[in-house]
Amino acid sequence: MKSIYEKNSKDKQYIGYVICYDTYDKLETALKGYEKSGYTVNDSFTDRESMDSLNNYYQMLMFTFAGIIILVAMIIDIVLESHLLMQRKSELVLLRISGLREKDLIHISLTESIIGLCAVLVISTIISIIMLLLTGISSLVAPLISTFVFIIALLLERVITQSRFIKKIDIVTELRNEVV
Repeated sequence: MKSIYEKNSKDKQYIGYVICYDTYDKLETALKGYEKSGYTVNDSFTDRESMDSLNNYYQMLMFTFAGIIILVAMIIDIVLESHLLMQRKSELVLLRISGLREKDLIHISLTESIIGLCAVLVISTIISIIMLLLTGISSLVAPLISTFVFIIALLLERVITQSRFIKKIDIVTELRNEVV
């Protein structure tokens, strides 16, 4: 390293350090910090452009897989929610006969969904924190934001599914089906 320094530097005094980090992101952060502090960083042993392109590629790949997983999860949730509503059809009809309006039934279903999704949000946040601690990633912002956005999307999907189902309930038809 001393010979490299002497070839590339005008100063005669050689001061050098070897910096090692576990992840590329930590290395990038440290290098930017050193450069802001006024130190000269010779990172000729790191191919930054290749590392950046690989990092960007894997991030895009990860987001693509996450998008596919979210889409599949939404479809599964629609199927499960529809099945649950079909099982609860007689309960909803009895509540409707008791005098509740469609708006009240939607409000009850929405409250149940919000409580369930809050439980999912708490559990997923705990799991995300544990996974981030195990992998050594220090930023909790992106996973928590993505989890929150996913929960909001699920909530919107459930509101649409439940309100459409409740509005389609015909009391007379359902009572006739129950008698037969």
